[in-house]
Amino acid sequence: MALLNDGDLDEDASYMSMEVACGTFQFKVDYLKTKSMAFNEYITSPIFKVNGHDCKILYFPSGYFFSNGGKSVGMALAMHCKSEDVTTSFSFGLLDKYGRLSSKTCVRINMWTFSKNCWDENGIPWYMERSELEANFLRDGCFTLVCSVTILSESYKEVPKRFVSGIMPSNIDDHFVDLFERKETTDVSFEVDGEIFTAHRSYLLPGHRCSMHSSSGL
Repeated sequence: MALLNDGDLDEDASYMSMEVACGTFQFKVDYLKTKSMAFNEYITSPIFKVNGHDCKILYFPSGYFFSNGGKSVGMALAMHCKSEDVTTSFSFGLLDKYGRLSSKTCVRINMWTFSKNCWDENGIPWYMERSELEANFLRDGCFTLVCSVTILSESYKEVPKRFVSGIMPSNIDDHFVDLFERKETTDVSFEVDGEIFTAHRSYLLPGHRCSMHSSSGL
């Protein structure tokens, strides 16, 4: 595992990071049905792919890693890397009662490396107080979690300056807030190099840079 937070640089790192693929996934959770689950028990989203890597969201109705008496819920990202370690940037957020991505809930992990040849479920967990979730994000007993994932490549070779950053200062959370605030007739929309594309909710064809998917849990 390798974790670098905002402003923290690995002194031995001489690589440059470049974004190679990104995707976002909506996971609808039946909060009332899962509320009674025990500490460290979890449900998972269906598997979704980003640049060929299998990903899934883990939702812990009574918390994960440490317990505070069931007063908070937890979420984490898991990834299965088949042939090599994969370095990512990812963020979590929630849709509010009006179906808009709440910027107040967006939490971004600047850089995290998932280990190869296993389902690595040690992505940094995200916590929210149960009272806040119930007050602001439930719709008909459910809430929708949004997870955006960016796959980063690491290279010692020179890459175009617009891609270079010791730690990529990804604004992917702001990007998806902006997209969700735009109401279109199509299921989803996304922005690539300044252009807005719209599509129906489905896996996009291989080779497309960004994809957006949606599902529901339980």
